[in-house]
Amino acid sequence: MITSDSKAAFFQTGENHIKKVLTIMRRHFDKVPNQGTALDYGCGVGRLVIPLASHFANVVGVDVSPSMIAEAKNNCSIRGINNVVFITSDDNLSNIKDTFVFINSFIVMQHIPVIRGLIIINQLIDRLQPGGVIALHFPFMREASRLRKVVNYVRVRFNPLNTLVNLVQGKLWNEQFIQMNSYDIKRILKLLSMHGITDVFIEIIDYDGYMQAYVFAQKPLHPFSTKNEFISET
Repeated sequence: MITSDSKAAFFQTGENHIKKVLTIMRRHFDKVPNQGTALDYGCGVGRLVIPLASHFANVVGVDVSPSMIAEAKNNCSIRGINNVVFITSDDNLSNIKDTFVFINSFIVMQHIPVIRGLIIINQLIDRLQPGGVIALHFPFMREASRLRKVVNYVRVRFNPLNTLVNLVQGKLWNEQFIQMNSYDIKRILKLLSMHGITDVFIEIIDYDGYMQAYVFAQKPLHPFSTKNEFISET
């Protein structure tokens, strides 16, 4: 049951997270932008958009779910926040024409198949202003048996197996299995490099057997780019 206290605690975790992210940025990069427009990709109900709105002149929240965006708008409205806009998006970020001084994506990419995720990340980096900072979070390794990995792979693609596993685990039979996709960290670094980015800081997180990376990168003022060369499986 969601109570007012649990909801307040949920949004407080967003405040704490953005405070930590901005601290990391200021510690590792020179001339960190604190004006202009920030973007939160996979904004959900606005947990991170809300604190970002107090640190940047404007914020854009992006999500694929209209219902999530509707809830995020409401959460901003009841707090009197009026410097945020929300945009529904596809993998090519077709509705996003602007560039940003800060781009963040946290606990989002893991739920997106890797090939699609790489396309999205490439589009996000492309929309980063020179001198701007991007913060990308993604799992890159999971400590799990081969059998467990195979079962999870099939659960995503074969509903009867997901139903059976749910029943064995005492869950609702129709509870959706949430993907936890791992990315090759070398491919992310290659993407950054192809956009002329070399100034990178990586925080490693071990969460319940999932090795995760939070990659912070600052685009140079005059980047050299070969960004169109990356779309490859090799």
